[in-house]
Amino acid sequence: MLRMTLLGVGTAVPDQDRENTHMVWEATDGLLLIDAGGSTYQRLLRANLDPLKLRGVFLTHSHADHINGLAALLFQLALVRYQRRLPIYGNAPTLALAQRVVEAFELESHQAQVEWIVVAGGQEVPLHAESYRLRVVDTVDPRRSLALRFGERTSGKAR
Repeated sequence: MLRMTLLGVGTAVPDQDRENTHMVWEATDGLLLIDAGGSTYQRLLRANLDPLKLRGVFLTHSHADHINGLAALLFQLALVRYQRRLPIYGNAPTLALAQRVVEAFELESHQAQVEWIVVAGGQEVPLHAESYRLRVVDTVDPRRSLALRFGERTSGKAR
């Protein structure tokens, strides 16, 4: 089963029906969160997805509406005793800013353990997923951004 679930779309300013843009890639290996805008933990629950099945977070770029929920998510995962080390992928400038934001919250031991993994355009992301591959390319945006391409592991067919 491979499926993309939209957790929030279409706006940098949430309203009562819409949240900051972020989504989750569902596979048999677990969940890969793409961006962490807004109330990610709650949005996962609303989509009937178990946040404890997160196997990684991919940050496409450093705009606030794509990273503003990361610190809260790490805090909430710690509170529900998330046991894994959560890889967080992104380009170098995005991860540097995200790290500073998380550090500013001074969560200390009240955050899920993370591993910051820098990826660059043209690379395959080292997900260790059984059912799919993820490649990234640089995009044109006011900030350095990465676009994602999911493909079947065996055929490479885009999903």
